[in-house]
Amino acid sequence: MKAVSVRLHRVGLVCLAALLATGCSHSAADSGKAEQPGGASATIGVQPRAGSPAFCAKLARSKAVRDLQTEITAAAEHPATGAGQLGAAAEALTQVGSVAPAGLQPAFTSAVAALRLLARDGAQSASAVQKVSTTLTQLGQEVEKPCGFPVG
Repeated sequence: MKAVSVRLHRVGLVCLAALLATGCSHSAADSGKAEQPGGASATIGVQPRAGSPAFCAKLARSKAVRDLQTEITAAAEHPATGAGQLGAAAEALTQVGSVAPAGLQPAFTSAVAALRLLARDGAQSASAVQKVSTTLTQLGQEVEKPCGFPVG
């Protein structure tokens, strides 16, 4: 189990980096911060850039998406509870993706499928862990341009 936890921790950091690309900025004053390697803190941006599509605000407001790092860790530590939380995150991304521009919907669909795979197979599945990492990174890159979330 130790090897799984270490591997998941590394992937979790990658996933958090993907989430940073979708709406985070550094802030030492924010109480909702997450610790990054090297001591940097990251917080989910509350507002996308003015004039951005409506799905951006919906993504920024999604608690399930903001808490995804915690949910991934919970899935490794408590598979039954974590699976439910990953399912909630997948549902939140499904809802956001349904109102996203058509060109972005495949990235949302892929991320949702990866989260559901991880919820089903658990952190012991290297392929499920890798799929989550890859799809969240891609989603983060794709929503950055239209949403303009602050990245610091």
